[in-house]
Amino acid sequence: MSDQNEKLSRKRRKNERDELRKMKREAKRLKAKATEEVTEASIPTIKITDLNNDCLEVIFNHLEFNDLFNVADSNKLLTSAAGRVYWKKYRKMPVDLYTCYTTDECFKIRAHCIWVYDRTAALKFLRYFGHIITKLRITCFSIKNPYLAELHRYVFEYCSETLIQISFCYMIACAFFPIEKSFPNVESVSFRYCMVDENLSQLNKWFPNVRRLTFGYFVKLDNRKCIEKYFPHLQSLSIERFCPQNQFGFEEQNAMEALRLNPNLQHLKLKNFDTKFLRKASEYMKRVESLEITIRRSDINHRGSSIRLEKVKRLVIHGDRDQHIDFSTLPFTFGCVHEVIYIKQK
Repeated sequence: MSDQNEKLSRKRRKNERDELRKMKREAKRLKAKATEEVTEASIPTIKITDLNNDCLEVIFNHLEFNDLFNVADSNKLLTSAAGRVYWKKYRKMPVDLYTCYTTDECFKIRAHCIWVYDRTAALKFLRYFGHIITKLRITCFSIKNPYLAELHRYVFEYCSETLIQISFCYMIACAFFPIEKSFPNVESVSFRYCMVDENLSQLNKWFPNVRRLTFGYFVKLDNRKCIEKYFPHLQSLSIERFCPQNQFGFEEQNAMEALRLNPNLQHLKLKNFDTKFLRKASEYMKRVESLEITIRRSDINHRGSSIRLEKVKRLVIHGDRDQHIDFSTLPFTFGCVHEVIYIKQK
């Protein structure tokens, strides 16, 4: 009987010890859980969109250009900070919207210029960073009108207040659309190898403060009188034709009227206009200080009165490749010329 009671006593004590160990393990587990919950509650959860622009700018400053664009495209709340980084790192770079085709490569930075290749990316780029762009070139080959209309609308909406220089290159297939608003700060406008319809008009209203105007080698020009405007701040004018008989570019009477309406020009470039035209136009070139022209053999042998260029200080002459010019035979007289440069045509 005593042995049986001893066994029961040992069994009871063992059960008590097991129960005690179990209670200790449970208490340890509950304590660890409580500590973990307290730790998680003490550390706040922060999203990147919760950071202010100063913090975001420090982070985004380490991104490459493509990544910076992707950040601006990912969330509207990040666009402002991305724009601040763009202003800091890229605002001085000209932008070329070389949107000729769709490609996997959207952007490339080369020759200190930002090249935008993809059409969809170009529209987004203007929406995110257009208000920072100061120099813009639009290059398009055979692009359908609907896209060009959208591109022009974005340029007008996002870049009109900040642009100081704009160029149009290889714009063909009636690429220009009526401009609804002016570009008050644009000082330089350039057209090169463009096919332009009648919509190219009222340039002096679209660009009221333009100082430099360049027309280079039009493929087609339906509205030749677009140059016959008064530009109150115009200082430099460049008109280039493929040849004197070019049927697509400006005619002599258009250039003559442009010179008559803008007598305060200081820099003038007339490519492939003969000396006969220059002789007639010289009365409107009284203040020209830098002149760039084309001289052919027929111009040298042409008889007539000398062309007096009173204020020209710098003269650049383009001639035939195999042509040698005796400057004493040139049909010009000068008042204060300092430099004469001769360039042979390739």
